[in-house]
Amino acid sequence: MVFVQLSDPHLLGSAQDRLYGLDTDARLRQALEHLCEHYPEAEFVTISGDLSGDGCYESYQRLSRMLADLPMPSYPIIGNHDDRRAFARWFPDLVDERGFVQYVREFGERVFCFLDTVVEGEEYGELCEYRLEWLGRQLERYRDRELCLVMHHHPIPSGLLRMDRIAPFRSYGAFWDLLGEYGNVRAIFHGHLHLTVSGMHRGVWIHSAPSTSFSLLYHPDRREEYFTPDLPGAYSVITYTPQGWRVNRQEFEGVRLYRESVLGEGESPYYDKKDEI
Repeated sequence: MVFVQLSDPHLLGSAQDRLYGLDTDARLRQALEHLCEHYPEAEFVTISGDLSGDGCYESYQRLSRMLADLPMPSYPIIGNHDDRRAFARWFPDLVDERGFVQYVREFGERVFCFLDTVVEGEEYGELCEYRLEWLGRQLERYRDRELCLVMHHHPIPSGLLRMDRIAPFRSYGAFWDLLGEYGNVRAIFHGHLHLTVSGMHRGVWIHSAPSTSFSLLYHPDRREEYFTPDLPGAYSVITYTPQGWRVNRQEFEGVRLYRESVLGEGESPYYDKKDEI
């Protein structure tokens, strides 16, 4: 199977608004046009949160129109900058009876659970008792199938100083204990980091998709991280093969337009690490 994971587009209330000088609407449209041209065989597209940068109703309206033009199904979830009620107005089929954005889709042998890790008004993520119980029911229901999870917050410490301090996933212990009871989760796909990271934890493959808007640069030797718009937007093309999961980080045009139209001569593309993400 092949699917595409986009993340953190950060659309704003008005299509004329800019984030760090970026036209986030244009960047997302560019990504969608690019994937339709180059990966028309993808079974679906998911967007792993921070669909909106300010939670405005209008940003979800524009998003729904963009996704309606895709030739394949799309499955967005929310992140810490999103608003559940505004999202639900345009994506009611993806919201459960309690108002959480969590749902299940089956793709042949594999089942995808899309999770809602948002705590309203907070940067950090969490699965409350109700959401953990919901996940437990899916693990039990599909205990003889391979499960993949899609979520916004990173499910293990990322090594990024700010993200692990201010915006972690606080259900870490209970979440992994629950997964360990069943052992049928094979992969987790998340966003939030604005950075491509992949690895293994307790036998589960974990992948963080890049952002279609601004990016995070990490220098592990200096333990420094910066948010910058001066990189091309990107998304992940994920393929399942008999040997396991394979990811292609796909960049699309965008950085040249930013450099020519926004950055002045001598201006730095970097933003201080205290900037919000």
